[in-house]
Amino acid sequence: MKSLDPYAVLKIGPDAGDETIRRAYLDQVRRHPPEREPEAFQQIQWAYEQIKDERSRIHYQLFHVTEPEKIAAALPAGRPSLAQLRALLRDCAQVQEDGQS
Repeated sequence: MKSLDPYAVLKIGPDAGDETIRRAYLDQVRRHPPEREPEAFQQIQWAYEQIKDERSRIHYQLFHVTEPEKIAAALPAGRPSLAQLRALLRDCAQVQEDGQS
């Protein structure tokens, strides 16, 4: 899935609660049914999965990367070591902090 903002896809604010998110999801599914608009439906499904509950929202906020191409380019060839993965995670957090500044 390309870099989308799940809040924008569902047309809600980032402070929305579980029930608001669920209602927005159902509203968007009604407007973009899978049989007529499969790509839009996939985006809606993806967005809902990212922020459907508090745990998912926290995970999204912690690990969402605004420039995934840069992070992917930094991955070492082959299977990365634990130290390399930790360094990559620090880089992701830094990109997120820089994006919010």
